[in-house]
Amino acid sequence: MNEIKLQPEILKKLREASGYQIEEVAKKLKTSKDKIESVEAGKGHFTLTQIKKLAEIYKRPLAAFFSDSIVELPKITDFRINRDKRIPPSVYLAERRLQYLLDKTKELSGKKSKIPSFPVELRPVELAKVFREILNIDIVKNRKSDEILQYYKKVLEDTFTIVIIEYPLKTEDANDVRGFSICSDLYGVSKIKKCL
Repeated sequence: MNEIKLQPEILKKLREASGYQIEEVAKKLKTSKDKIESVEAGKGHFTLTQIKKLAEIYKRPLAAFFSDSIVELPKITDFRINRDKRIPPSVYLAERRLQYLLDKTKELSGKKSKIPSFPVELRPVELAKVFREILNIDIVKNRKSDEILQYYKKVLEDTFTIVIIEYPLKTEDANDVRGFSICSDLYGVSKIKKCL
């Protein structure tokens, strides 16, 4: 079977941006760790069948493997308690999908967010008070938690011209990432923060 020469740095970036270790990829491709390392070092090549399988594993279009570059997400800040534990591929996929949604929202909205600045020295209690005044709301009580969350989300979206997207994040382990946020001005630079 003919092997195809690809840019080794693109292969490595695609793997890393998908959250996979070399050993995992080798197992899924039914090949050796040495083979993966060799291809990523530019000393070996994959067959088209293997490249298609990689596209499936990494959840990337086949064209990404033949590109000159890949879009890199903003640097990740990890706020988890257990930072030694590896971030699973499902989180990397969720980040890419949410970044795509964010980019499309910017493209389609034609509006700029109106998020005010707050003095850094404000204590949390004072900040909450000022924030409630800006939103012109009181604390909502006597409703189901889902209803309260939806209400506050709508108020935030309407007041600040922002979009809040909830994307399901399934984790295999209780120590995995349970949530993260992507915040961006509709015309600004995205920032990703991970949290437990």
